[in-house]
Amino acid sequence: MNANFFATVLLTLSAFVSIVYGLPTGAPTTACKDMTPNHLNYRPQTSASPFRTVPANTLMAAGENLDILLETTATNQFRGFLTMAFDASNTGAGPIGIISSVSDGQVIECTAGFLNAATHVDNVDKSQVSLVWTAPADFTGTVVFWTTFVQAQDIFWVQVPSATVTVA
Repeated sequence: MNANFFATVLLTLSAFVSIVYGLPTGAPTTACKDMTPNHLNYRPQTSASPFRTVPANTLMAAGENLDILLETTATNQFRGFLTMAFDASNTGAGPIGIISSVSDGQVIECTAGFLNAATHVDNVDKSQVSLVWTAPADFTGTVVFWTTFVQAQDIFWVQVPSATVTVA
């Protein structure tokens, strides 16, 4: 076999490995569907998450901003995250509202034209991340924030719910 063949095989395999391992620079929009990282064959943790999503208030008006804090509840730190807000009575309808001002991350479009998800920009350990969520101007109801927290490639929790927020 010649050197070109081996180079082609090596290049093909390296491209496959980078896709399987995921992106340390944030969740791709394909993760929006089920919020599960594409980390090889690893499964989400079933134990209680050592991380939480904390809304600053549990009551707000439609169209207002709400500060959200992603934080650790122990000494553990997280490297990655994906956060979205959902109508608690219809989570299957997709994320609602707009996310902005992510302290250690970026916003992405999980619904075309709407910056409605926050994710990390690197895989450096974090103990807190803050962001701002804006409720839709025409929404009233109860909102829950789901966050997927990644501690390591093989250790992650999917769709960890926050306390609910009433939008009146």
